Amino acid sequence: HGAATRACTYMLSITTPGYLDDQNRGCIDWSEGLLAYGAQHMVCIVQPSTPPQLLQCLAGHMHNVAHVAFAPRETGAPSLGGEGQGPLLLASADVTGSVHLWDVLRGALLAQLTAPAGGGSGSDSGSGGILCLHWLLSRPNHLLVASRAGTLVLWQVSAAGRAATALWQSSLTESPTLLAIDRHVADGGRIAVHTARGALYQLSVLPSEPPSAVGASCSLTRHVSASGAAYSPAAALQLLYSPHHQAQVYVLLPREVVLADLEAGLPLTSVSLDRTDHPFWQLLLPACLPGMLLGLHTDGCLSAWL
Repeated sequence: HGAATRACTYMLSITTPGYLDDQNRGCIDWSEGLLAYGAQHMVCIVQPSTPPQLLQCLAGHMHNVAHVAFAPRETGAPSLGGEGQGPLLLASADVTGSVHLWDVLRGALLAQLTAPAGGGSGSDSGSGGILCLHWLLSRPNHLLVASRAGTLVLWQVSAAGRAATALWQSSLTESPTLLAIDRHVADGGRIAVHTARGALYQLSVLPSEPPSAVGASCSLTRHVSASGAAYSPAAALQLLYSPHHQAQVYVLLPREVVLADLEAGLPLTSVSLDRTDHPFWQLLLPACLPGMLLGLHTDGCLSAWL
């Protein structure tokens, strides 16, 4: 794998209004020309210029923010005024499961999503909060909310962002520990699910109907690493779709990456770190380097995999 790299980051004191909490870890979205991240119970909006400018601090959550996601727009990069383009929408979720919709450029809270009766997303503290927020690329005003309790709700958000309608709600048979979104399916998307038992399966997501299983279920409990260690579902850090095949997913472990095929229903191969390497923290698929998989390690270094 590649050598460690170091980078200097230009930081201003105004871009971090207070200490970040561990529950804000991974709460970031850099798209639509802006950067959004969670800072305790607030959402910060930064324009990544030189120097970076703090545009908004969105206050409305009562608990630490764990997820943020910009709604995709068909127009170009947003202007600060946003006149004639409609609002730039952002969805955010805190650790209790409360989901808010924001007009980013005006700093206004537009709506709070409350799941239908029996739902597990929207102010659901007992479920352990939200696992994923995802706007369907084929339907920019459709927001998929997945809770740790295993409830999926697809919301249709109005153009102004002030109202949202639940199109469908579905409960998984087993609470997921990890989800991966296939963002390249034109009709909606596919979701890969990893459970506490080490099972992997795939769902098809359409705006018109609740998700349905596609392909075959895959159990990783029989997988043994190159070092002889048995697979531990609780150790799995991330689930990520392969850019080369719709039915293949990477499962990230602290010291190993497993590639599984959800059509064949079996793990295909795996790669392990050397004993001297620091553990993985996250996998990245850089758009500028097609075919390459980047591993971010706990010491801040990057490794490149082909």
